[in-house]
Amino acid sequence: MAVMGISIFATMALVTPFMQNVIGYPILTAGLLLASRGVGTLFGMLAVGRLVNHTEPRNLIFMGLLFTAATLHQMSGFTNDTSSDEIVVVSMIQGFGLALVFIPLNTTAFATLPASLRTDGTAMFTLIRNIGSAVGISIVIANLTRMTTAMHATLTEYVTPFNDALKMPDVAAHLDLSTDAGRAMMDAIVTQQASIIAYANDFRLLMWIAIAAMPFVFFVTTPPRASKPKPGDEPVHAMDRRAAG
Repeated sequence: MAVMGISIFATMALVTPFMQNVIGYPILTAGLLLASRGVGTLFGMLAVGRLVNHTEPRNLIFMGLLFTAATLHQMSGFTNDTSSDEIVVVSMIQGFGLALVFIPLNTTAFATLPASLRTDGTAMFTLIRNIGSAVGISIVIANLTRMTTAMHATLTEYVTPFNDALKMPDVAAHLDLSTDAGRAMMDAIVTQQASIIAYANDFRLLMWIAIAAMPFVFFVTTPPRASKPKPGDEPVHAMDRRAAG
């Protein structure tokens, strides 16, 4: 649950400013694109209700983490040219994977808890998720700021009079570094590319966190299934009443 808290909220904290600041989507468009993850979660929750009767919950949790890691790997390749269709597809698959984790994880966590402890278990479950999300958001935002600054410094090392790419006629016609406007444009380009690299590193970090959680799925205990009554079996209380009569 801590890993899912990191994946859900940290990803949301990254995707929103990425779409607005890097790609340039307005707030409303960014919100509509992010809503596609909720649609994927909706279909995932509908599918889990059927899949849980045919496989163990830990198999679904593993598949959900696999979907999450795969979509985070895909998001590490996002650039300012990424289409809205790709964002919608990746978000829906990610939402589907989150649903595969949440429902079986809740079922497994509370299956062996006595009824008197479920209130405390719910509080602990929520606390762990909130701690994971808070830590995850803090890590990715701090890493984003640090990597943007570091990548900006690295990229500016190539902006020199000795760079032949800047001397090409089609580049020099639109980007004259001898003017203030040209230097300002170059700084904006370098800042954008540094941000793209920093976002990619953050998405890759979240991907490795999801992958690191996969081995722990095999330690999840499968909750016992309720046995179905056989034809002709009578409830115990009915037999007791008959014996008393």
